[in-house]
Amino acid sequence: MSQVAALDQKTSSSTEQGSWLRRALRRFLRHRLAVVGMTMLGLVMAYVIIGAFFYSERDANFNDTKRRLVAPSAEHPLGTDDIGRDILARSIYGGQISILIGLAAVSVSVTVGVTVGLLSGYYGGWLDSLLMRFTEAMLSIPTILLLLVMAQILSARIPTVNLLGRSFSGSVIVIVVIIGLTSWMYLSRIVRSSVLSLRESEYVLAARALGADDWRIISQHILPNTLAPVIVAATLGVAQAILQEAYISFLGMGVQAPTATWGNMLQESREYIGRAPWLWLVPSLLILLTVMGINFMGDGLRDAFDPRSDKRV
Repeated sequence: MSQVAALDQKTSSSTEQGSWLRRALRRFLRHRLAVVGMTMLGLVMAYVIIGAFFYSERDANFNDTKRRLVAPSAEHPLGTDDIGRDILARSIYGGQISILIGLAAVSVSVTVGVTVGLLSGYYGGWLDSLLMRFTEAMLSIPTILLLLVMAQILSARIPTVNLLGRSFSGSVIVIVVIIGLTSWMYLSRIVRSSVLSLRESEYVLAARALGADDWRIISQHILPNTLAPVIVAATLGVAQAILQEAYISFLGMGVQAPTATWGNMLQESREYIGRAPWLWLVPSLLILLTVMGINFMGDGLRDAFDPRSDKRV
């Protein structure tokens, strides 16, 4: 009889979760800016993915000084840069790297932030004090300054990596790791606050009374209930990572050749702002669309995952 009751409870829980997800999806789709952002991001992703079927990475890096600073034309729809490289091809492959840096950096950030938040909130005591003091110390470090210094020191020491037919300069790895390891603090505090309230909930106390170990309670009862704020923070973090890469690349200390990104495309256009506006217009527009699209989606996800938010937007 107990097995039947347990099965009924599990089925009920699955039904409730599915219903909650459907309500969240409806709230997200009612959020007009979220739908606009999803459309904008979809167009950018289509541009960098589909464009790779028409241009190769060799096209993006091929230079010919005879065609330097050519204005947009039938042969080069978005023009060429100061050493004759095609802007359309470079914006496609540069966009892939910029978005990859954002996603990879957020993966590192989420892994560290969620782990610290879970351990700190669940165990409390001296471990909580130690981890939170370390988090506060990390918050006091200027992220951009650290990025600039570490990228300058480490980028040249890591060789170019060839992966899946693509060439990645060592600076890509350095920037991903540094951004990821300097952007987890706010997420850890969010997760910790959620865990502090969840660890005293009835189902957690019941699981502990039935003999469930800490790992089982954390992984099956607490972590799934903290995913909503994590997803929202991770979404917004991708936009922040893309902007941070653009900042330091624009200053000449970010991703180095031969790898193209939207950030170093902007850096290369500084001397031709008035003479060749297509050099900075294309990457800046793509960064703008991507970051705005992600931020709009993040706002929509925040409202969609909020159980108290059933308003029409």
